[in-house]
Amino acid sequence: MPVSGHHLPPANSLVAFEAAARHLSIKLAAQELKVTPAAVSRHVGNLEAHLGCRLFERLHRRLRLTLPGQSFYRAVADSLATIGDAARQLRSEGEPMQVTVGSTLGFASFWLMPRIPAFTAKHPEIALRYVVSNTLADRRDADIDLLVLYGRGRWPGYHATLLLDDEIIAVASPGHLAQHPELRQPEDLRVARLIHLESENREWETWSAWFDRVGIAGPPSRAGEHFNDYLMAIQAAIDGRGVLLGWRRMIADHLARGLLVQAVPGAVPAQGGYFELLRADRPVTPVTRLLQEWIREVAAAA
Repeated sequence: MPVSGHHLPPANSLVAFEAAARHLSIKLAAQELKVTPAAVSRHVGNLEAHLGCRLFERLHRRLRLTLPGQSFYRAVADSLATIGDAARQLRSEGEPMQVTVGSTLGFASFWLMPRIPAFTAKHPEIALRYVVSNTLADRRDADIDLLVLYGRGRWPGYHATLLLDDEIIAVASPGHLAQHPELRQPEDLRVARLIHLESENREWETWSAWFDRVGIAGPPSRAGEHFNDYLMAIQAAIDGRGVLLGWRRMIADHLARGLLVQAVPGAVPAQGGYFELLRADRPVTPVTRLLQEWIREVAAAA
């Protein structure tokens, strides 16, 4: 239904009011909008005059919304969010089709990169941008359209969908096992030279957890080598420097090529999985949805 412009408050006053109500502070609203506090106060005053009611109670060094102010704030905030989403969508339609995907270095190297050429061959018009970091879980940026992270599905502010589960086995190079024929059963790993992964993501299983779940008594040896990067740990295992925990789906190619082999019998289901994450506070663009659905199809077929 068309709305007469005579019934609408000035747009600047709505923006100033929304910022002041969200911060409950004229000063913080002014800083956000890059104007003076006097300008924000003037816009809010003009809006109150236009509406014929008080929107704020002016307390000592802070604001408090009146009941009409609370109701009006919800309407203004929702409306501005809708306008922002529509503007973002229009901008994306006018720009080259691009999607930004973020993941850890290990997932990108071992799973995504070997498969992504099939997507680019099918959709050559889409530009792919990669953000790869082992601390990605702590910096889930607004400019990343689609995230793939390892965990248990709990990321506030995101819709998480399980892509892949996994199982964990002890792996080593054929050469290392040839030099250590005593490694035959899981219990033999108590005295083995182990390669440890020290990840900032506490969802990744450790040797201690694996020992417990396989039923090995006693803690694992801390001797060996410790890495904070799974690619380096994998390379150390390939070079014959110890036994490593291997997530079978991630090292499938290494196993198929014989670079790594299962060191002893025993496998445990990973307590985490690889999840696709989409931000809950903004709509999914068509190009992001296209990549998301393709990754799901490939994961389901794996």
